[in-house]
Amino acid sequence: MEHTARPSRLAEPLFVRALDIEKKALGPLHPDVASSLNSLARLYQAQGTYPKAEPLLSRAADIRELQLRSSLGPLSESRKRASYWADPQQTQPDQVADRGGSRAVYFADPSGHWIEVLTR
Repeated sequence: MEHTARPSRLAEPLFVRALDIEKKALGPLHPDVASSLNSLARLYQAQGTYPKAEPLLSRAADIRELQLRSSLGPLSESRKRASYWADPQQTQPDQVADRGGSRAVYFADPSGHWIEVLTR
């Protein structure tokens, strides 16, 4: 058993050093830092030192969540532009106006100008 435990003890300082280098070179919120946190946590899990692994996994999850939120930002901006109203005063969101046989919707183009679409 000592034979298999020894390499993981030798690996720990290398994982910690690599993590420190990545934090300094790439910044603490970089995806590679999250991957290194996961790798070090897996080493701790293999050693059975779960209390050391848990905060690393939590920090890696936080970094990945921040990345996801930042990548979803442009998507939510696009959704805002895709909003439409049944009236030009914007009091009836996500509705289509019935104009006695015609239908109408209003939406803003990317430059902020209002567009009216009518059907017969």
